[in-house]
Amino acid sequence: MRFGLWMAVFLVFIAFAPAYAGQGGIHPAVKLTGLTRALKNPDPAVRVAAARRLGDMKEKSAVPALMDMLVKDNDKGARLAALGALSVIADRQALPAYLQALKDEDAQIRQSAADAMSGLWDEKGKEALIGVVLKDPSPDVRRSAALALGAPGAAAKKEAGGTDGARDVERALIQVLINDKSYEVRAAAASVLGRIKGKNSLGPLLNAMSGDKNASVRAAAVKAVGNFQDNAAVEPLIKVLYFEKDENVVVNAIKALRYSSDPRIAAPIVDKLDSASDRVLWQAIDLIERIKPPEAVDKLKSISEDNYESRGVREKAREALELMGED
Repeated sequence: MRFGLWMAVFLVFIAFAPAYAGQGGIHPAVKLTGLTRALKNPDPAVRVAAARRLGDMKEKSAVPALMDMLVKDNDKGARLAALGALSVIADRQALPAYLQALKDEDAQIRQSAADAMSGLWDEKGKEALIGVVLKDPSPDVRRSAALALGAPGAAAKKEAGGTDGARDVERALIQVLINDKSYEVRAAAASVLGRIKGKNSLGPLLNAMSGDKNASVRAAAVKAVGNFQDNAAVEPLIKVLYFEKDENVVVNAIKALRYSSDPRIAAPIVDKLDSASDRVLWQAIDLIERIKPPEAVDKLKSISEDNYESRGVREKAREALELMGED
């Protein structure tokens, strides 16, 4: 049996050994020392096993060794294991190693590093993620970087209130929304812009929700627009209801109009009661329950009949009629 396999067996043994030497097992300090040393074992399989075990243990004292492994190990699997362990431990101390990993030659590692930075990044991390979201050749990496920028950590949350730092993120994501060739990256940018709700984002999102060629991007943009609850979005959202063919986009547009009391929304919402989509119908009826347009009554009565296919939609229509005093 080769040395690496012996070491793997040893790691399994110490991982499940009793906690105290007085019980006939291995003292925790000895166990931890063995795992940390194993991070430098010549066999990559042993290094991977040790990193995973340290991650399972959420052992913060192992963070420096795992950071060193992430930055210096020549085996991709070992670097990924170190990154996975660090992300489980979720220690901000690991940020310098994540920044290095964002430059790794392997796209999977760059993507995992961007994912790990979600909720942790600081000023340097913000700058690095912006660089990645604008320039990385991999769309998967750019998407992860965009999503990470939408989840600032405790050290970065002060930037979310409209400072220059937050505007840097907004500007970068608007550029991505307009120019990125990957629809998945554009959709991610739209979602994050909807969370940030920067003062310059609404216009580009309105353009994307009707003008982007990809339905997933339009759906994400419509959902983001709804977060703003801005009356300037009502007319563009009404146009989406009249002209959009994709079900997800239409559903999101109806949801986005829930905040509005504009009387113009009644006609397109009642029009959606003719939809063949149960999802669209349910959402339209849900909004009708709030705005109560009289012109919806006849259509709701037709939908509420027992021969309508979807029981959930039938019951929703009956509920709306009751709320409108038409029971």
